[in-house]
Amino acid sequence: MKMKKVELLWNWTVGNRMDRSYDHVVWTRSDAYWVDDLKMEHFPDHARVYSRPWGNLCSKPFREPAINDQTFVLGGHVAGRLLTGYSAFLLNKSPLLDRVGSAEDFLKRLAVVRKVPWTFVRPDWLPFFLAMHMQPSNSSPPVLCIRGVNRELLERPVAECVAPWRVPATMAFCDTLVL
Repeated sequence: MKMKKVELLWNWTVGNRMDRSYDHVVWTRSDAYWVDDLKMEHFPDHARVYSRPWGNLCSKPFREPAINDQTFVLGGHVAGRLLTGYSAFLLNKSPLLDRVGSAEDFLKRLAVVRKVPWTFVRPDWLPFFLAMHMQPSNSSPPVLCIRGVNRELLERPVAECVAPWRVPATMAFCDTLVL
């Protein structure tokens, strides 16, 4: 369902844009909590896709670099090749797309089939955490918290991270909330 919505939005955008093309397209999840600016000079190639490797900001990746579909920057020349993944899922006859284990795996294979180069960048070049609202108890209001990191890891990261002062001092960390 997500890929269908992405494609519908992309098709609407292409049909209604004022300019002829885009330099870049940024795809991000609705639960991404950005803590710094996205510096577009890190993404110079308009014919390439950039993403963090799978894992959380400030933490070592879980395994060998794998596509992270939480947020990516697509060069304007190739954005339509990936943002039309729903149609590819239904219509593309490539056997490479027949058996996939996840949405990330499908995107990786679609990039190969459609000849879209993919580059992993430093995690802090896409400076966001995933966030959500949690309710610590029935008597307290929901609290916005960031996932996959705690204050200690933020202050002593084991991988590329943002400056700790970028995260508001009042921000809660989901992993440390007592429910």
